[in-house]
Amino acid sequence: MEKLSVGHFFSSVFTIEQELSSSAITHRPYHSPGEQLSFNEQPILDKLQNLNIAKSPGSDGIHPRILYELRYELLEPLNILFELSCNLGKLPEEWKVGHITAVYKTRSPAER
Repeated sequence: MEKLSVGHFFSSVFTIEQELSSSAITHRPYHSPGEQLSFNEQPILDKLQNLNIAKSPGSDGIHPRILYELRYELLEPLNILFELSCNLGKLPEEWKVGHITAVYKTRSPAER
């Protein structure tokens, strides 16, 4: 028997009332046409160095510890990815998906 993750469980219970297709979204770059943007690698490195390696993996399944340990090797590919995405005015489809999980802070749902 296959075990479902919490995200799969919630997605199986709820329905999407209106789905917006990516073709309906207009891609607009945040710079002048023909202008090529370049990124500074230092902010990317800063973010990778400040990852909380005690956290669990994100929706991509990559553990923050792996990103932290490979930060110097990932710096150039991430910089290229961000520049290309910005210059084309498009985001990878995976970046447009959010996973929402209910977190009860005061009482359990059964007590309500």
